[in-house]
Amino acid sequence: MLNDFQLVYGDTMAFLPADYMRRYNIPKCDPIPTEFTVIPDDSCPFSDNIALQQGNPDRGFRGELYVTLGTKEAYPQSGVNYFECFSSSFSKFREENIHLYQLYVYLSNYYRTPLDAEGLNQLEEYFQLLRDYGIRVLLRFAYETESSRTCPSTRLMSENIRILKRWIKDHEELFNAVVYAVQLGMFGFWGEGHSETKLCDKKRIIPEILDMVPRHYPVMLRHPKFLKFVPLNQLRRCSIHDDFLIGTEHPWGMIPYSHRQYDMLQNMERRSLCDGEMPWGRDRTVSNIDPLCFLEQCVGYGLGTLSAEHNYKENGQTYYLQMWKQVMLSEKVLHEKHFPYFPFLLRNGDISVFDYLTYHLGYLLAISNVTRTDDLTTFSLYNFGMGVPYNFSITYQRRGQTICEDLSDMTAFSVKSFCIDTDSPFRLSHNSVPSLSIHLMNEIEPDSNGAYVL
Repeated sequence: MLNDFQLVYGDTMAFLPADYMRRYNIPKCDPIPTEFTVIPDDSCPFSDNIALQQGNPDRGFRGELYVTLGTKEAYPQSGVNYFECFSSSFSKFREENIHLYQLYVYLSNYYRTPLDAEGLNQLEEYFQLLRDYGIRVLLRFAYETESSRTCPSTRLMSENIRILKRWIKDHEELFNAVVYAVQLGMFGFWGEGHSETKLCDKKRIIPEILDMVPRHYPVMLRHPKFLKFVPLNQLRRCSIHDDFLIGTEHPWGMIPYSHRQYDMLQNMERRSLCDGEMPWGRDRTVSNIDPLCFLEQCVGYGLGTLSAEHNYKENGQTYYLQMWKQVMLSEKVLHEKHFPYFPFLLRNGDISVFDYLTYHLGYLLAISNVTRTDDLTTFSLYNFGMGVPYNFSITYQRRGQTICEDLSDMTAFSVKSFCIDTDSPFRLSHNSVPSLSIHLMNEIEPDSNGAYVL
């Protein structure tokens, strides 16, 4: 008899091409690093100012927003105005200083007709609102929900994708300012690729979605089975969003740990921007979520962002993320579990599970091992977080020449060394939105443009 995993995923299904690792120069045996190869020193004092890390872009906890184009509604058939939804969601997470949201753009009104000027103008208006509030979003387009069976034909979905592609190109600056990553979306309930009432031609649609999204964006797929439709030259930008994170295997999660390509998928995850969410707190299919197992899963994925909408503040009830504010992790446990951590954020040698996630989702960067001469200064950049600074680069001067190096390969426990002109500035900034810069967790202040001088 087939077990649950075989029923959902198949027994020996391969999601990635056999030569994926070779094509992208990823070592075949690439265990998750468990420590720094070069020990940091105190040559550039570290900071325990939590506001620096909380303010860093494109990492950490996120909320959820909804807008149904062609209507005034947020979630389809909810009766809730989408501006009211925005206001209440923004207020809900003010205490946590959350400025990342997953934005569901529902196309339910356009499952029989192409997107029109009204819907596109509404999308532009909403994006301008997000930019005004300094919000960055994980974008997902969708048609269907459990109550709105509004799946278009493959032909119409394809036409709407082409319309959106033109809109994105015409609004490139606005799109870059607001969107930090895109999810595949489009088909299935909530854009998750399952339970759709009308099957679309995924071999046609998935490459078109990838073509719609500018090449510098990571694209997250709900399940590895969709990778077989991704053109090989675009696999490197893809990752999986696991929307059933519980710390153990589950048919609604990614794939079994024993799957022959599980390690390969983790390699993919840790080298891109990866997102996930727990089940809703009201879910009754899982009896218990162990915090250490949950963190092992997050670290294994190199998780960059995580939903605080699920299992935290739901209808005034107390759920796991809230409870984990009282569950403490000792430095000994962090070390034994090989979880990356920044020691200067521990209090009395401990940190709560909630705070660990708050500060260690995504990247956490600091410099150390600084040496200098009259002409040149060398230093090492350390990543104490579990994810990568995807789409960020460091720019500096060496012997009068401007050098820009991408930081997207800085996985957990990574150390990179740099040699720059002494007393010249360097900056860690976003490749597409230069105004976004990373604050280092050191006792040095950047200038108004986010540039540091050692």
